[in-house]
Amino acid sequence: MPAAATHTRQTALAALGTRVARVGADLAARLPVPVRRRLGLRAQGTTAELLLTHECQAYALWSTQLLALGVAGSQRGIAHDASQPCASADTLAAAVLALAAELPNYETPPKRCIVFLPAEEFMSTVVSLPGLAPSAAAQAITLQAESLVPSLDDKLALIQTPTRLPGTDDYLCLWMRHSRLDEYSAAFESAGLELVALAPRALLAKQAAERSLHLLDQDASQTTRVILQDGLPIKWETIQNSDLADTELLSQWQTEQKANELANAGRVQLQDSPDWLTTAAANAAATQALNSGFMLLPNGELNRRRTQALVQRLAVAAVALALLTLVALVPFALQSVKFRFAANELLSLREQASAARQDQAFVAEFDRRWGAVNDYPQQAIVDTMFTLQSLIAPDTLTSLEVDEGLISIEGTSNNPQAILQRLEQDPLFTEVVFSRATNNSRYYIDLRLSTVSFEGYRVRHLDEGR
Repeated sequence: MPAAATHTRQTALAALGTRVARVGADLAARLPVPVRRRLGLRAQGTTAELLLTHECQAYALWSTQLLALGVAGSQRGIAHDASQPCASADTLAAAVLALAAELPNYETPPKRCIVFLPAEEFMSTVVSLPGLAPSAAAQAITLQAESLVPSLDDKLALIQTPTRLPGTDDYLCLWMRHSRLDEYSAAFESAGLELVALAPRALLAKQAAERSLHLLDQDASQTTRVILQDGLPIKWETIQNSDLADTELLSQWQTEQKANELANAGRVQLQDSPDWLTTAAANAAATQALNSGFMLLPNGELNRRRTQALVQRLAVAAVALALLTLVALVPFALQSVKFRFAANELLSLREQASAARQDQAFVAEFDRRWGAVNDYPQQAIVDTMFTLQSLIAPDTLTSLEVDEGLISIEGTSNNPQAILQRLEQDPLFTEVVFSRATNNSRYYIDLRLSTVSFEGYRVRHLDEGR
């Protein structure tokens, strides 16, 4: 198969899968919350939208303090090795679990969480991809991960959406060691928590309404400088506070800061205290930070999303199958309804015709009993004799015999043939013939009454009774 055709087919299948996923997500979102939980369906939406639900809580790690974003007075100390930039994954997971149990306004402690980590956990690079579409940037950058930092043996995990620098083909990327990401995922899963995403704390801006903002995130161990433009980071620099004791490094840092301020106009905002992270502004800052795509999804969350997508596809398939079955059954249902209407109508007609059937049965019984008498053929002898007299006159009729509609006459006439013709033309008689040859003026004629049929009478009444 040609490569172009294969690509077109894959694109069509991907588009179909996306539509199916969207339909499944819409169906799942319309279900009541208890039903979704019963079916094991999670809240739908982007990672940022999950913060608006009561199923997910965001946390930030500031030096040795863990804070729940947007929850006043919610902070917990964490003990860790001072030689390490951050606490171990198991220690952080245990602290999140303990802090979640203390949060107010929750019937049950939230099991899903998003954690904002210090900048020491991340590494930034700028990758140039000339002529490549932005939609394919993340995949292309991932393929180059091993060559970006040759001295690093660990495999790197890339954020969801690298930022394309304005007016260039360069992309600002943020990385985390894959082994570290797996440690966090395993530790939270072991603690019974669902780690939705990991993101850099330096993206949390207390006041991020400006189009361009120079953000300085500074704690006891490090300082991170981030330039935000329309909510997206376009510059990322991190330095250890201990390195600023070096006069040369401090001068270089300050020089770069001034150069950045000149190149990118905007207000400088210093965040060197974690107190604001427990205010309502922290949730808005977390939502904006997650909308930038500068976050990593652990393996546990990726597996849950794959399972969720599969459940949604199965739900859509089940609904589609049910609809197809319903459509297939509609003709049978209509036929059944029509049959019931016809049966009811037939029953009604039978009830209406019962009186007529009774009358019909009475007539049939009467005919069975008295039909042989009532239907006996009436030969009307008197009327027949008057008719014969009118046809034979002025000739003479000397003999007349009548037997079951058969009449034999005998007489004298100067023209017997004329009598025969007149008898044939009268509708009262049929089968008019000379019974014997005429002798001079004497005639012998047989004829039958057309109004009676003894043969039919015998067939109907006498033969049926045998």
